[in-house]
Order: sequence, then structure tokens, then C-alpha cells
Amino acid sequence: MASETATETTAELEKPSVCPLDCPDTCSLQVTVDNGRIAKVRGSDVNPLTKGVICNKVARLYPDFVHGDNRLTQPLRRIGAKGEGKFEAISWVEALDLIHDRFQDAIAEHGPQTILPLNYAGPHGLLAMGSMDLRFFHQLGASVLSRRPMCGGIKTEAWLGTFGTIAGAQMTDIEDAKLIVVWGNNVTFSNLHLAPVLQRVRDQGGKVVVVDPIRIKVAEQADMHIAPRPGTDVVLAFALANELERLGAFDQDFIAEKVEGADDFMAEARTYSLERAAEITGVAKADIRTLAAWYHDAEPALIATGNGLERNRNGGAGLRAIFALPALTGKFRNPAGGLVGGSGNLFPKTGARLTRPDLIPKGTRTLNILDVGRHLADDDVDPPIRGLVVYNHNPLVVHPDQNTMRRGLAREDIFTVVVDVAKTDSADFADIVLPAASHFEHDDLFCAYGQQYIQRAEAVIDPVGEALPNTEIFRRLARRFGFNDPIFQASDAELMDDALDGDDPRLGGPRPSE
Repeated sequence: MASETATETTAELEKPSVCPLDCPDTCSLQVTVDNGRIAKVRGSDVNPLTKGVICNKVARLYPDFVHGDNRLTQPLRRIGAKGEGKFEAISWVEALDLIHDRFQDAIAEHGPQTILPLNYAGPHGLLAMGSMDLRFFHQLGASVLSRRPMCGGIKTEAWLGTFGTIAGAQMTDIEDAKLIVVWGNNVTFSNLHLAPVLQRVRDQGGKVVVVDPIRIKVAEQADMHIAPRPGTDVVLAFALANELERLGAFDQDFIAEKVEGADDFMAEARTYSLERAAEITGVAKADIRTLAAWYHDAEPALIATGNGLERNRNGGAGLRAIFALPALTGKFRNPAGGLVGGSGNLFPKTGARLTRPDLIPKGTRTLNILDVGRHLADDDVDPPIRGLVVYNHNPLVVHPDQNTMRRGLAREDIFTVVVDVAKTDSADFADIVLPAASHFEHDDLFCAYGQQYIQRAEAVIDPVGEALPNTEIFRRLARRFGFNDPIFQASDAELMDDALDGDDPRLGGPRPSE
């Protein structure tokens, strides 16, 4: 577990923290606090992967995010039309009473499934991202939200379906690779700390190949850029498998001992000759041959896939075909080879103990997050959605089909609550806005999905104004709704114990929200 002790200077406090953004790197931070305000954010050396390097937006924008004019500091009630963004300040008691009364009215007419939580990956701390909030909604009997389709879910299913709950090569171990294939992964902007690794591999005589329909920034430092037509990655992977088999690159001992389904896979792959693959993918036959030869010769060789692959109808098939390549060639034998991925499986998370899905009433429906805009706008589910709680999320900006989402949020007959740190586009459509504490204002645990270090962040400043951590907001909601079981008043320290307590294997595994 990475940690650091705060040190006091003459005029300021230097305090450790963790970046909460939805990024595989999960950087450790050093925060300068001046008179109770965030004055500066820098990277720290605590995390052995991130090593003091952070992205520009975190360094430049976080102080204003926490203390700027757009910060939410008190509960608000809408006084204008939805979308106008006109509100008046009210007390926490008034806000909670209004939410309770309007939700109870909706439940009386349509049943508890008329209420829907609409949350995603705002803060990545285990407590803020999903703990007391989901306990509350599960006890309420609200509709369950399937969040994974928004991003990463297809890649995760492809990984689990191919390898189960194991972890691949770790970012701190891959610099010995002789070849790294960056496939559908915009490293420069989405996987920052892989970029210097790629350069060091090349400095040591290794090769870097970028597979992406667009000549992304990282392709400029690659030895080869292969640009398949969008959605044809599965065919390219099949063609590579064919060529690797022709080259004698298959590790038959590894296949016999560790691989199931190789014959069935190759029976399908062999139907895609180099000529046919080149026609479908738009990649020259010579380039497919060259990549296969480089991959065969390099030991260790590594593939680092991103989420870009899943953004088409056969993304899961493409990912699984790519995942097959190191299995067929035995590249997993070396710790610096195989695939980057699966880091989240390293952590002893007991998400079900944290979120308590056992509280969900039998028969409760599950709604796909990508369909919510249509459900709101068109009432195409029964019961219809009449109560909505948006938190850790800005659906008007993030969801597909923005116009449909806007129509849904604009409905006067859907009572909408937005919980956020700052006033978002979606908050303009809320009936009640609740001010959330930023990650600098409460303790949390961070289990990364791109590296192997658990990090614990403590609050570096007090909550701004009347803002409260997500956990406290939903404790108060639970109390207002009469949920008196001790699990709804558990402290953050107790929630942290639940998050990583593996005593009961029945409550282990990934959260329903993952």
C-alpha cells in the first residue's frame, strides 16, 4: 500500500493525496494547502509507477475546480424552467424533505422501481464511487443500473471470458519487453505513464507498433503504424494468428498445458487468408507479415490494448482474438510479456460487502445505462422513471444521443436530484442540487485498474461550504427514509473495512456496478 506522511513548511502544508479520475494510472499527488485552500497540485514519488508525473489538467485545473465560481457549496432548489439553471439556496433539511416527499409520492403511484440512480465513474475512490449510495438504493427497491456498457465493460467481459480473474503483465515490469504492440490505446492522453515506457523500450533496442485506424500521437514514436479499417481488428488478429502458425511460432507445450479451444479458434482464423484479411482491413499483406515476424522473434513481447476496440459491434470478438495471440505463442511465460490488463483483479476487494446487493428485492429490473436517455424521454419502460438521482456523472455530456437525454432531463414530471462537486450541464435540469465534497475533502481508498498499488487518501482540507462526502449524503437520505439498520449509518472507516475485508467469500468479487 502506497502512503506518505504530510510535512509542514513555514507557510504552507504539503499533504499527500491520490488522483480520483477515471484513468488506469491513478497517480499519487502532493497537494499544497494554504490557509485551508488547495493552492497547488503536483505529482508525488509515492506511487512507483507514476513517479511524480501527472497530467496537465490535474496540475492546472484542480485548485479552481475545488474553490472556483462553479463550485457547489450549498443545497439548491430549482426556481426556473428545467435547463435554465435558476436556483435558490435551501437547507439540507429542506432538501432531504423534498426528495423524500417527491420520491414517496412517485413510489406510491408506480412502485419503488420508478426511482433510478444514474451514476458512473466521477471519483474512483471505492467509497465515493459506490458504497452507502448503493446500499440506500438497494434497500429502497430502486431500479438497478447496469453501468458497465458505458465504457470498459466489453473489454472486461472479453478478459474474464478468456482468462478469468487473473492479472496480466504489470506496468512496472514491462520495460524488459523487446516488442510492445499498442492496440486501440491512445496512450498519450489515456495511459500517460505507458508513454515513457515505450520510449525506454525503444532506447534499449526494442520495437513499438501502434495499431489504430487514426495516426494518434504515440504512432509518431513507433517503428510501425498499422491502420486497420474501424471494426476489422478481429480479422487482423485472425490473419496474424495464421501467419504466426505458418512461421512455427505456436508454443505447443504451452497450448497443451494451458490453452483450451485453440483448435476451434484456428479453424475460424484460417478462413481469413492474408489476401482476404488485407482486403477487409485495408492493411497491406507485407505489414501483416512484418508484424507477425516481429512478434514471433521478440521475447518478451507484449500487447497493450485500450478501450477503443470495444467501440464497435464486434469489439468483444476483436479483443478476444487479440488476447488469443500471446496464448497461442506462449508469450505469457515471461513477466514482461503477454498482455497488459486485469490489474483490478489483484486487489482483495469485497465489493458486495460494501454495496450489499443482497438487499435488492427479488425481481427488481436492471436497466442499461446507455438506454436511460430513451427511457426518460419516451416512457418506454413500465413502471416509468419518475425519480432520478444523478451523481458521479454528467449524463448530458457523456451519454450517446445527447438530444434524447436532454428531452428526458427536461421533463417536469421526473423529479431529478443532482449530487456533484461543481455545477454541470446536467445540474441545470435538476429539481434539487446537493453539494458533494471533492476527493480532497474526505478519506477514501483507491484500487487502480492499470497498476497494482492500493492507495489510501486522507482529507487534505475541510469540506467547502456545506458540501458533504457522498457517503454522508446517502447516510442522511437513508435516515430520512427511515432505514435504521446499522449498515446505513456505518462510518467511512467501517466502509473501508468492508471494502477490503475478505472474511466471507460469498461477499467477494466485483461490484455490480463494475
